[in-house]
Amino acid sequence: WPTHFFILLPFAAMVIGASLGILPKALPWTRAAQIAVLVVWAALWLSSLANDLQYHQALGETGGWMAHSDGVYRLAQSLAKRGDPQPLAMDWGIKASVQVLTAGRINPQEVFQYQQEPDQTFFDLTYKAMQDTRRLYVFRSPELTVYPRFEQFQSLAKRLGKNTYLEETITQRDGRPLYLVYTAK
Repeated sequence: WPTHFFILLPFAAMVIGASLGILPKALPWTRAAQIAVLVVWAALWLSSLANDLQYHQALGETGGWMAHSDGVYRLAQSLAKRGDPQPLAMDWGIKASVQVLTAGRINPQEVFQYQQEPDQTFFDLTYKAMQDTRRLYVFRSPELTVYPRFEQFQSLAKRLGKNTYLEETITQRDGRPLYLVYTAK
């Protein structure tokens, strides 16, 4: 969750931009001041451009990290190949990405209910899904899990006389697990 604070990153650029817009009106607007503002603006723009290029180069090499990895592309492709149009998203951050990347062909159903402890709705939806042995259940790897539901998933399957099977592990480029795709049969 610390990445949510990145929304403040444009704040510095906005302050600098506003200053560059206000300074000419507040100070004498001489030729030297115009050149100084232009030099500052150009330096900031070039610095930002260099930073963006380095960031995209790093993404090209690494594919991103953890929740911001290109592994979600592999997850979307895998789900599309497996043919379950509505797998269960057992954690946060799965549904929207998969929907976008599959152009809406795969629409994961979120069952975790946005709370730390599962409620009856989680059990009802998961129970209903377990009636179809082709149903897929997508979890995040344990270190990325926001709403832990794996133990309850396994417990429910056991009560229904089913076994859970890890069908696929989707990894980031360095091999770190990101998504775990299960069935219950």
